[in-house]
Amino acid sequence: MSYKLMFFIIFAKNNTDMKNLILLCLFFFQINIVLAQSLTVTGNNTANPQGNDPCLPSGTSTITVKNISSNTLNVLCEKVVLQPGPSGTWNYFCWGGNCYPSTTIVSTDYTTLAPGEGSPPAEFGGYFEANCSTGVSVVQYNFYPDNDPTDITSITITFNDGVTSISEGKADYSIKGFFPNPAQDYTTINYNIKDNSNLVVFDILGNEVKNILLPNSNVKEIYVGDLKQGIYFANLMSNEKVIDVKKLIVK
Repeated sequence: MSYKLMFFIIFAKNNTDMKNLILLCLFFFQINIVLAQSLTVTGNNTANPQGNDPCLPSGTSTITVKNISSNTLNVLCEKVVLQPGPSGTWNYFCWGGNCYPSTTIVSTDYTTLAPGEGSPPAEFGGYFEANCSTGVSVVQYNFYPDNDPTDITSITITFNDGVTSISEGKADYSIKGFFPNPAQDYTTINYNIKDNSNLVVFDILGNEVKNILLPNSNVKEIYVGDLKQGIYFANLMSNEKVIDVKKLIVK
């Protein structure tokens, strides 16, 4: 029997005022809730695509999860879609050194944080593919130790907030898609361009991994066997401007 329960029993036997007992129980209950909070989460509550162009993916990597407890914690991330975007849009996230498809709710990998340690800047990424839709999506991300799923700290992010227009030139410059996607060794890109443009591929940390000149043929095969498994973003560039972005998955 815990010392708190013994205290409550003695108190009940020696005090006929049950109202005071209830108030005291609530007091200790509130203390327990406060003490159970092991993490803090800070960051932006909105995420819009570059130039407010809904044809580009919205993403945020500005969230910091900090361990404020005295124990080393293995922290998991859970995604809760509070407001889905329009049909044809989807959300996905990265955490624990891995990225997860839109169907994943809880990360299978965790990030280990020592007491007082915050997550690295690029450890978390929440992303929304609007696919040229101006609709809004709202997602809550929950973080908690793997051994205590009740010790939750959350942040809610609104994606595509205030995006109301599609940038000009999409009919002349666009990426139709990759096939196959996910890809293993080779993938073929289909695209529209008016003149020679570049396809610049970045990993989820923003590192450039490929820079490919696209001819006017509108179809090009690309070797991806030299890339690690994961999610990449292929930027169609013209005159040093991002015209379109598509996600490429390498398996």
